[in-house]
Amino acid sequence: MRRRISASSLILIAFFGAAPFAGGQGLPVDLGGTVDRVLDGQVINKVERQVEDRVSRTIEAIELPPLPGDIASGALNGLDPLTTLDGLKALPGIAQALVPGREIVIDTAGGWAVIRDEWVLLASDEEAARIEAAGLRVLEDTPLTSLSGRLLVVEVNPDGPGGRRAQTLLEELGAELADRNHVYFPAAPSAPKGAASGAVRVNAAAGKYAPMGLIDTDVDETHPALKDLPLTEQDFVGHGSLRPQTHGTAVASILARELPLPKTDAPAMRAASVFFLSEDGTIGATTASLVRAVDWMISEEVRVINFSLSGPPNKALEKIVIAGQQAGIVFVAAVGNDGPAARPLYPAAYPGVIGVTAVDKDGKIYRWANRGDYVAVAAAGVQVEVAQPGGGSLRDSGTSFAAPVVSAWMARELADKHGTDPFRLIEAAAKPASKAGRDGTYGYGILVPSR
Repeated sequence: MRRRISASSLILIAFFGAAPFAGGQGLPVDLGGTVDRVLDGQVINKVERQVEDRVSRTIEAIELPPLPGDIASGALNGLDPLTTLDGLKALPGIAQALVPGREIVIDTAGGWAVIRDEWVLLASDEEAARIEAAGLRVLEDTPLTSLSGRLLVVEVNPDGPGGRRAQTLLEELGAELADRNHVYFPAAPSAPKGAASGAVRVNAAAGKYAPMGLIDTDVDETHPALKDLPLTEQDFVGHGSLRPQTHGTAVASILARELPLPKTDAPAMRAASVFFLSEDGTIGATTASLVRAVDWMISEEVRVINFSLSGPPNKALEKIVIAGQQAGIVFVAAVGNDGPAARPLYPAAYPGVIGVTAVDKDGKIYRWANRGDYVAVAAAGVQVEVAQPGGGSLRDSGTSFAAPVVSAWMARELADKHGTDPFRLIEAAAKPASKAGRDGTYGYGILVPSR
């Protein structure tokens, strides 16, 4: 099934960061009830169950800012979204890449979103040479500093010429090396609720913090809330020319609030831009982008990495996460917003990754948060104040916004500690939410950092 989003909906997506709805799958909400994505029945059913409630509450809450004349005219006259592309580039919350990437075509495989006909391989130099000699089309070829070998993105169309031969070659390389180029989405529904007031806040502790990494959308580094955050940013997006900024700016503002700033000797935070923004408003990060970003952060010797995104299990992503853990990195990831009965989401569900869920100011679990034995801890993530690109802030909810609270706390805890089990630190610091100990809703309990 393939559906097209309306121009008026594209304008909403542009201003609010291509917001996914509560299911956490990153599908753009269309006020006319349509989305542009090839979807299987499982994802469509999820849309039908959740979109009515989410859209109705969002429509009531949204107050649209004034639109540029040409964009507003396009929306009112029902023009095709592509006619507003030039206008989109000038809107707040959208950056343009210096070098446009390849076309964004999203499919599904096994119930997960993937880039059509693209496979990711972690291959040795010898295997890479075999692939080249076989005539396969290599879309990306990146030497990895953390693993002995290369990251390859290879085009394989099973129904095209040589498709079966290409599949056979990939299988011969070893099943652990090849997987689809999956697409991951921000772990936050990002439904704006108006100007910020009375938001949940937790105080930052004094002292130092360990070097950190943020893997998210592009960040609006000019926002006043980030003026004391020493960011070093790099782009790892291989698709499209547009970069969303809303989600990454929001997460970065929480880190800035939670870390002991300003500090002239504070370590630079590595920020990896991994999310594309398609012309129809869809945002996503590919496996290849995530692997390259983690590899860079390993080489930069960060100690904590924040993942406020979620998606499917992937062999290449798991392998680079393991490499990071072996290098001493603590991964903190949002558990996702697919709801209590949803399947596990990754990277939060990988062994050793700290999966973070969200609670409100009264300690009540966020209604859309995933559940499962991979939930390690809960933190404030409901109606929290977050920065928005171009200035200003609003209140938002999602496990995306709980994860940086834990990441910042962990960075402070690890500032002068080496070889410490991060789960032991969490177990000792979190306030238990269940007499039975760790559970699949709150993990070890609720973490409330304080001075």
